[in-house]
Parts: sequence; structure tokens; C-alpha cells
Amino acid sequence: MRALRLLPLAALAAALAACADSTEPVPDTPLIPGRFVATFQGGLGGTGEGRATLFDLGRTGTPQLWMELRDERVPEANTLVRFIVRSAGLTVGTHAVGGSAAENPVDAVALQFPNGAATADVHYTGFTGTVRVEEVSEAGEMVGSFDVRSGSLHAKGRYDALPSF
Repeated sequence: MRALRLLPLAALAAALAACADSTEPVPDTPLIPGRFVATFQGGLGGTGEGRATLFDLGRTGTPQLWMELRDERVPEANTLVRFIVRSAGLTVGTHAVGGSAAENPVDAVALQFPNGAATADVHYTGFTGTVRVEEVSEAGEMVGSFDVRSGSLHAKGRYDALPSF
């Protein structure tokens, strides 16, 4: 009889476990190439989704790569998260964000444009955390995730970034 009473409790525990928050920032479904999805907590708040683009700025000197995640949901007041890679590129693996170029080649900034796309009125710098690269294609497409913080701001998401030509 006691075993019969424990069965509903076990079923309830399993159902609650299935509803618990995932450790992933967003559902683990494939992204359309050239897109990102994210959650922002703190200063920017809410969700973000939009264009994920890689810019190779090292063509004329020091290697540098920007990965720009531009939230396009409200074009005139968007949010931009930019990862600045002060090296030839990012390889598959997990890379720390923040610190000096000597410590770590990856840095990040976040900008918010609440009053129009011409002026970034809110700036976040001094990020720490990680950028994870899951795969890099021969064409330069980069797929992965990020989890970074700067003060009260926490940005976490996934990207499928395409190179800008």
C-alpha cells in the first residue's frame, strides 16, 4: 500500500524536473545561418535576436575579428553585443573573455541605441565570461554560444555567424 502512495510522488517529482529551467540559454534548436538568440539580464533586460556577422578587420595589418550580434527586433533602438578578437581568429573550443590582449585575445562590449541607430547611449565594457566555438566551416561560418557579464549585465546566448564580405 505504501508503494502505491510513493508512485504519485515519484511521478510529480519527474514532472517538476522536466519543467525546471534548462542550463541552456535558449532552446537547443538549430539557428538560421547569420542569426543569434540571447537573454539579457540587468541593464539591457529581456531577450535578443537578430543578425550575427563576422568582420575580418585584419586585412590591412594586425589581425582582428569582430563578431557583431545586432538585435534587429526594433531597428531604431537596437542592442549590439560585439566580441573583439585580437588574433587571427577563433578556433573550436571555449575561450575566456576579458583581460588584456596578453592574457586573452577576446574582449567584448555591449551597446544600446535607445534613441536611434546613430548614437549608442548606453555602453557596457569590462566583460568576463566565455565564448564557445562549436564549429567553423571552410566558408568561415562560426557556430557557438556565449555567456558574459559586466557588472549587473549578463548576456547569454547562441550564434551562427556568417562572414561579412
